[in-house]
Amino acid sequence: MAYKFSKGDRGLGDIKFEDDSDTGLDFDQDKIELQTGGTTRLSVENNEITTTVPIHISGSVTEGLRIGKAGSHYREI
Repeated sequence: MAYKFSKGDRGLGDIKFEDDSDTGLDFDQDKIELQTGGTTRLSVENNEITTTVPIHISGSVTEGLRIGKAGSHYREI
C-alpha cells in the first residue's frame, strides 16, 4: 500500500491492509488506533499514547529514549 500525505482535508476513513483484513489504522474523532491480528496494539489520543504490547526502542549512536517536558529538563536511557 502506498499513501502520500495531503496538505488539505481528506475523508479517507479507516485503512486496512488489502491482503490482511485484521491489520489496519482506525481513525476516530481525536484518536488513531493501529491494529494487528484484529486487536488494537497502539492508540494515540489528544494527550495520551497507550500500547497493549511491550515497546522496543533501538538507538544507534545517540540515546535510545529521551524523556522530558522541555528545554534541558530531560533524561536519557
